[in-house]
Amino acid sequence: HQPRRGPRSPAFLASGLRTALGAAVLVPVMVARRRASGRPPFPRLPPRDAAPLGGIAPLGGIAPLGMFAFSPLMIYGMREVTGAVGSVVMATTPAVTALGAVLFMRQRLGARRAAAIALAAAGVLVVNLLGGISGGGGGTLWLGTLLVLGAVYGEAAYTLLGKRLTADLSPLETAALASA
Repeated sequence: HQPRRGPRSPAFLASGLRTALGAAVLVPVMVARRRASGRPPFPRLPPRDAAPLGGIAPLGGIAPLGMFAFSPLMIYGMREVTGAVGSVVMATTPAVTALGAVLFMRQRLGARRAAAIALAAAGVLVVNLLGGISGGGGGTLWLGTLLVLGAVYGEAAYTLLGKRLTADLSPLETAALASA
């Protein structure tokens, strides 16, 4: 089975434009709301949000990892796998996020969380070892799976960094500053 290939699109350009559009809309809204409530236009970040979280400063890492890396990896990965395989891999996002929370945010693993992570990993392995859900396989199946899995990691990083930032900033401030 050879996945259908559509027209080539500049995925990185599209992600960059989406992030720039977000900044163009969200930053003025954030500044207006802060000024209307008598606060300075930009929030002061607590030192912990500028300090590395697993080697990544939360505010500096949220846009490139979650917003910018997700789309290109997903688009290029889905070119190589069927929709069913891509869906199975994307379904690991909660387990990957939970694992990241354990590793980087000191959340407790627990038996249920460990079982969920193991089942998600097993599902991806089974799909790939059996040559995909609807047949096919080979190098493009593994390449596509790895690219979609990279998108999953980007989404998990975005979620965890956003959780960290929203402890001190509003969701609007987090989104505006991350896209700026």
